[in-house]
Amino acid sequence: MWHQRLIHHHHDLYVCTQYPTTCGDLFKLPVAHKMPPRMLHHGIYAFLEVMKSRLPDSRNYMIQFLQHVYDLIQVLVESAPRFKNMWLECLGDLAAYRMSLESTFSEERIARAKQSTNWYYAAADENYGKGSLYHRLGNLVVNNLGRKFFLYSRSLISTERCEKSKSGVESTFVMALQSVNSRGPIDPGISSWFVSAHALLLRGDSISKFIAYSQEFCALLRFRIAQDDFKLNGAGMYLGVPNIAAMLQYGEEEGIFRNMFIDSHKLSSEAKLQRAMQYWAEHSTDLPRNTPEDEILAPAAAFSTPLEKLSYSIYLTFFTLSTVLSHTHSDEIIPFVHIFLTFIWSLALVPDAMDYASILRLESTDFPIYDQTRYWQIPDDFSIRGQIWSQSIYPDNFFLDPLPKDDRGFDTKSSKDTRNERCLWYGYRLASCGRWIQLFTDEKTGDRDFRLTSLAEHLEATAKHPGVFKPTQMAIPSRSGRSQPARKRKGR
Repeated sequence: MWHQRLIHHHHDLYVCTQYPTTCGDLFKLPVAHKMPPRMLHHGIYAFLEVMKSRLPDSRNYMIQFLQHVYDLIQVLVESAPRFKNMWLECLGDLAAYRMSLESTFSEERIARAKQSTNWYYAAADENYGKGSLYHRLGNLVVNNLGRKFFLYSRSLISTERCEKSKSGVESTFVMALQSVNSRGPIDPGISSWFVSAHALLLRGDSISKFIAYSQEFCALLRFRIAQDDFKLNGAGMYLGVPNIAAMLQYGEEEGIFRNMFIDSHKLSSEAKLQRAMQYWAEHSTDLPRNTPEDEILAPAAAFSTPLEKLSYSIYLTFFTLSTVLSHTHSDEIIPFVHIFLTFIWSLALVPDAMDYASILRLESTDFPIYDQTRYWQIPDDFSIRGQIWSQSIYPDNFFLDPLPKDDRGFDTKSSKDTRNERCLWYGYRLASCGRWIQLFTDEKTGDRDFRLTSLAEHLEATAKHPGVFKPTQMAIPSRSGRSQPARKRKGR
């Protein structure tokens, strides 16, 4: 076929121009004429869409073409590694096209979906700030509302934002709201209440409904964390990143925090740290400019301004954190806490944003690198890298030698030790600002501990918005899992 011959010609061209002994002008030729993306668009994707529009008659031809191109692109990964990120993404797309030709829930479809997922994650290792990769990964998720919402949210707050994820997020909203509003025999789970609360926030819907859904979510979360079989280690990622996305207003241009973080990217890491430390040294006891209102808005009121959405997203985010921190007996909460300490430190490096919302190793301003293992990263890092807010957290080349993909789904002793050290390091860094926590040393024993400042205690009190996220009597889960109002005692 003509398209196959065209792709073969491109393959030969890349092999020749990218050979180590090729002269400079030939080496630059593919980039100068944008040949790889043109080949992918005109030679592969456009032709696949034509065949897709003619299904089922074109099915056999489409399978043959997909397999031929798939094999050729795999060769290009090795022979033209300069464009490796494009080849890996293309392989994920080809596997996704192949998956779409199989019947729902068939073994072949599941295998192709897994294949596509692996290629997209490999592409993300090459370009982890590209939001469209997480959008594609979200499209592949089946029967896991929390993970789907996590991936779409991550796509929206990546440094290269993917606008298509807005429709993906909307699809999760529809599923969650249907679950919450249905009167079926099965009560909605944590993910349904959580995503529904975000739906009301992003859509600018009823504030009173947002409060009710958030209370249901927090009550269920509190109940589930107390259960021995609940694994917050994995679920914490699905709660943490979307909450951060809400505070960044899902990457929208009107987002207050989003714009502050983007402006801060103009500074070097050293300049940013120096500016932040100077600011907090001069303003360590100042009250924030924006404080919660004491009155609840009318039941019919809806979110109307970016600042209003930001305020309520902060309430939801930090009450979720407070709920998790009430279970300090469990090691399961540490990955979740680590993500939020990372986020809070990133806020401290952007003082305007915070106005809204070994001992030597710990005291050092250098990011702690655990030197007892080959890999510097822990599983949490791969859930937050490449986002707008996390650009100042990691040192240069931190992900140059990444942890193997098969090792990112579970903890080891070294990853737990690394996470614990980092949490302490973030505590030291926040204490160095002198604003929210302080580090105290016992003169007799030399032991050290963190304590809240008087300002932090004041902020905690003002953050307990009447009727919003303060502890209520409603949080009594039923047998089916839905929280129900507490019964009043007689004589009270």
